[in-house]
Amino acid sequence: MIEARDRVQLYWVHSCWIALVFVAHVVSWFALWRFAGHAPWTVLQALLLLCVPILLYLISHLAVPELDDGRTHEMRGYYYRHGRWMQGLLLAVLVSGAAAQLVIEGRPSTVRRPCSSSWSCSTRSRTSHGPSVETERPSRSR
Repeated sequence: MIEARDRVQLYWVHSCWIALVFVAHVVSWFALWRFAGHAPWTVLQALLLLCVPILLYLISHLAVPELDDGRTHEMRGYYYRHGRWMQGLLLAVLVSGAAAQLVIEGRPSTVRRPCSSSWSCSTRSRTSHGPSVETERPSRSR
Protein backbone atom coordinates (compact mmCIF):
# COMPACT_ATOMS: atom_id res chain seq x y z
CA MET A 1 0.00 0.00 0.00
CA ILE A 2 2.94 2.33 0.56
CA GLU A 3 4.21 1.85 -3.00
CA ALA A 4 0.75 2.58 -4.45
CA ARG A 5 -0.12 5.40 -2.04
CA ASP A 6 -1.11 7.79 -4.84
CA ARG A 7 -3.65 5.23 -6.12
CA VAL A 8 -5.13 4.36 -2.71
CA GLN A 9 -7.87 6.34 -0.96
CA LEU A 10 -7.41 5.47 2.72
CA TYR A 11 -10.27 4.90 5.14
CA TRP A 12 -9.61 5.30 8.86
CA VAL A 13 -11.56 2.17 9.90
CA HIS A 14 -9.58 0.05 7.45
CA SER A 15 -6.32 1.57 8.72
CA CYS A 16 -7.33 0.82 12.32
CA TRP A 17 -8.19 -2.74 11.30
CA ILE A 18 -4.73 -3.23 9.77
CA ALA A 19 -3.14 -1.86 12.97
CA LEU A 20 -5.29 -4.23 15.07
CA VAL A 21 -4.22 -7.21 12.97
CA PHE A 22 -0.56 -6.21 13.35
CA VAL A 23 -0.95 -6.03 17.15
CA ALA A 24 -2.72 -9.42 17.06
CA HIS A 25 0.31 -10.90 15.27
CA VAL A 26 2.67 -9.56 17.95
CA VAL A 27 0.46 -10.76 20.81
CA SER A 28 0.11 -14.15 19.14
CA TRP A 29 3.88 -14.48 18.87
CA PHE A 30 4.34 -13.77 22.58
CA ALA A 31 1.50 -16.15 23.46
CA LEU A 32 3.05 -18.92 21.36
CA TRP A 33 6.48 -18.32 22.88
CA ARG A 34 5.35 -19.55 26.29
CA PHE A 35 4.78 -23.01 24.81
CA ALA A 36 8.39 -23.27 23.58
CA GLY A 37 9.34 -25.70 26.36
CA HIS A 38 6.20 -27.81 26.13
CA ALA A 39 6.84 -31.46 25.32
CA PRO A 40 5.56 -33.89 24.13
CA TRP A 41 3.13 -32.51 21.57
CA THR A 42 0.05 -34.29 20.29
CA VAL A 43 -1.21 -33.72 16.77
CA LEU A 44 -4.36 -32.02 18.11
CA GLN A 45 -2.33 -29.64 20.28
CA ALA A 46 -0.03 -28.70 17.40
CA LEU A 47 -2.90 -28.16 14.96
CA LEU A 48 -4.89 -26.02 17.40
CA LEU A 49 -1.84 -23.93 18.19
CA LEU A 50 -1.00 -23.45 14.50
CA CYS A 51 -4.57 -22.36 13.72
CA VAL A 52 -3.94 -18.97 15.34
CA PRO A 53 -1.06 -17.78 13.10
CA ILE A 54 -2.66 -19.36 10.01
CA LEU A 55 -5.93 -17.52 10.60
CA LEU A 56 -4.06 -14.28 11.32
CA TYR A 57 -2.23 -14.69 8.03
CA LEU A 58 -5.55 -15.13 6.21
CA ILE A 59 -6.89 -11.98 7.87
CA SER A 60 -3.76 -10.06 6.84
CA HIS A 61 -4.02 -11.28 3.28
CA LEU A 62 -7.69 -10.33 3.12
CA ALA A 63 -7.13 -6.92 4.75
CA VAL A 64 -4.77 -5.63 2.05
CA PRO A 65 -6.01 -5.60 -1.55
CA GLU A 66 -4.00 -6.61 -4.61
CA LEU A 67 -2.62 -3.30 -5.91
CA ASP A 68 -0.77 -4.50 -9.03
CA ASP A 69 -3.59 -3.68 -11.46
CA GLY A 70 -2.82 0.05 -11.77
CA ARG A 71 -6.34 1.15 -10.76
CA THR A 72 -7.33 3.52 -7.96
CA HIS A 73 -8.48 1.65 -4.85
CA GLU A 74 -10.97 3.01 -2.35
CA MET A 75 -10.43 1.38 1.06
CA ARG A 76 -13.87 2.25 2.46
CA GLY A 77 -15.66 0.06 -0.08
CA TYR A 78 -12.97 -2.61 0.20
CA TYR A 79 -13.34 -2.76 3.99
CA TYR A 80 -17.13 -3.10 3.88
CA ARG A 81 -16.90 -5.71 1.11
CA HIS A 82 -14.52 -7.92 3.15
CA GLY A 83 -15.19 -6.77 6.73
CA ARG A 84 -17.52 -9.60 7.76
CA TRP A 85 -15.03 -12.21 6.60
CA MET A 86 -12.17 -10.51 8.46
CA GLN A 87 -14.24 -10.20 11.65
CA GLY A 88 -15.39 -13.82 11.39
CA LEU A 89 -11.81 -14.97 10.99
CA LEU A 90 -10.80 -12.89 14.01
CA LEU A 91 -13.53 -14.61 16.03
CA ALA A 92 -12.12 -17.94 14.82
CA VAL A 93 -8.67 -16.81 16.07
CA LEU A 94 -10.09 -16.17 19.54
CA VAL A 95 -11.96 -19.49 19.63
CA SER A 96 -8.99 -21.52 18.39
CA GLY A 97 -6.65 -19.75 20.82
CA ALA A 98 -8.95 -20.54 23.74
CA ALA A 99 -9.34 -24.13 22.56
CA ALA A 100 -5.56 -24.51 22.22
CA GLN A 101 -5.10 -23.14 25.75
CA LEU A 102 -7.66 -25.59 27.09
CA VAL A 103 -6.24 -28.62 25.26
CA ILE A 104 -2.56 -27.87 25.94
CA GLU A 105 -2.73 -26.74 29.56
CA GLY A 106 -5.94 -28.48 30.54
CA ARG A 107 -7.51 -25.30 31.88
CA PRO A 108 -8.83 -22.04 30.46
CA SER A 109 -6.70 -18.93 30.58
CA THR A 110 -7.30 -16.82 33.67
CA VAL A 111 -6.26 -13.33 34.59
CA ARG A 112 -5.23 -12.75 38.19
CA ARG A 113 -6.90 -9.78 39.75
CA PRO A 114 -4.96 -7.54 42.10
CA CYS A 115 -5.73 -8.00 45.78
CA SER A 116 -8.47 -5.72 47.02
CA SER A 117 -7.64 -6.14 50.70
CA SER A 118 -4.91 -7.62 52.84
CA TRP A 119 -7.23 -10.47 53.88
CA SER A 120 -7.84 -11.57 50.28
CA CYS A 121 -4.10 -11.33 49.57
CA SER A 122 -3.24 -13.53 52.53
CA THR A 123 -5.92 -16.04 51.57
CA ARG A 124 -4.65 -16.16 47.99
CA SER A 125 -1.04 -16.57 49.08
CA ARG A 126 -1.97 -19.59 51.24
CA THR A 127 -3.60 -21.31 48.27
CA SER A 128 -0.86 -20.51 45.76
CA HIS A 129 2.32 -22.48 45.20
CA GLY A 130 4.53 -19.57 46.17
CA PRO A 131 5.78 -18.57 49.61
CA SER A 132 3.10 -18.05 52.20
CA VAL A 133 2.66 -14.57 53.59
CA GLU A 134 0.62 -14.38 56.76
CA THR A 135 -1.22 -11.19 57.55
CA GLU A 136 -3.90 -10.53 60.09
CA ARG A 137 -7.46 -10.13 59.00
CA PRO A 138 -8.44 -6.47 59.27
CA SER A 139 -10.70 -5.72 62.21
CA ARG A 140 -14.06 -4.19 61.59
CA SER A 141 -14.39 -1.61 64.33
CA ARG A 142 -16.74 1.32 64.01
